[in-house]
Amino acid sequence: MPDNATTNWPNPERPGVPMFPERDGWHWLSNRPNDDPFPAEWSHEDYCNAETEWSWDMGEEREDAYEMKGLYYHGPCLTPTQISEMLAGERERCATACDKLADDFLPCHPSEYAREIRNLGAAS
Repeated sequence: MPDNATTNWPNPERPGVPMFPERDGWHWLSNRPNDDPFPAEWSHEDYCNAETEWSWDMGEEREDAYEMKGLYYHGPCLTPTQISEMLAGERERCATACDKLADDFLPCHPSEYAREIRNLGAAS
């Protein structure tokens, strides 16, 4: 197992544990850094309330975090709604930066650009 596989997880001190470990969800993993990622489901056992009963559902069997630490983590699989929310947040940050430029530095009107950025709409 390559040493850098364990350091590419969100928390290098907890290899095999995904981002948002307290939530069930799908994440992108791969066997090697440049391989195409595949989806894997991180979930809590329905019959148990113990914190340690989180595992990866790999189809035929479940794997605990320790068994998965040699894989490469690429991130959570985002829903269209999550992607739209992220884009809206990024647009707002860009528009705020344009407004600040208009107020502080530029004789032109970047606020017009800010207005256009804010009106880009949802991701499609």
